[in-house]
Amino acid sequence: MSRFSTKASSRPPKGEPKNRPPPSLGTAFFAALLFAPHFYFGAAGPLGFWGRMSVILLLLTGGLWWTDPGFRGVVRRPCGPLAPPRALGGGLIAAAMLYGVFFAGRRLAAWVLPGAESDLSAVYAFKHGVPPLRIAVLLLFWIGPGEEWFWRAGLQRQLSARWGAAPALWVTIALYAAVHVGTGNVLLLLAAAVCGLFWGWLWLRYRSLALNAVSHAVWDALVFLVFPFA
Repeated sequence: MSRFSTKASSRPPKGEPKNRPPPSLGTAFFAALLFAPHFYFGAAGPLGFWGRMSVILLLLTGGLWWTDPGFRGVVRRPCGPLAPPRALGGGLIAAAMLYGVFFAGRRLAAWVLPGAESDLSAVYAFKHGVPPLRIAVLLLFWIGPGEEWFWRAGLQRQLSARWGAAPALWVTIALYAAVHVGTGNVLLLLAAAVCGLFWGWLWLRYRSLALNAVSHAVWDALVFLVFPFA
């Protein structure tokens, strides 16, 4: 894997329109418009949390596909500069690493954050009444990968074309955490910031949508279903 270069990463990927940055501000606006009320209402509504999340990602990634040739280019070459086995293996390793970070953070949060246990229980309440198999299928095959399609291959890449790699990373992290504010869940906000930093760095380092998507999907399954923290 090639060494990370901030200068190289700030260049628009192949297929990006020259002299015309993609519509990053509009992308961020629609993400906030859809995600903020989604997290505020939680499991309420006919679709529930998981169904509504799936629809939101479909709308956002569909909009990117329609409006952004650079996004279409990334999706058509999901492994990026990596060979497929390295993208898959790297994604599995990254998921295990991030799970380890949260395993340690789970103990730390119980000591330093008042209300950490109730916040954690509230996150896992999203699973109540939903068949585990349905959650597993959605997490592994749509929600996990779909978030990486939108947040990293979509928004972060667009912001990089407009402002450069480093500002794009931090703005995407901030937005990724901010859409969870409606939950009022401090632990979830911190978790989103950590995940945003981790997956944002992976995107900058390897430019492989497949690596990010595998990492996100497998980590979701580990945390919510296989080895949950509550």
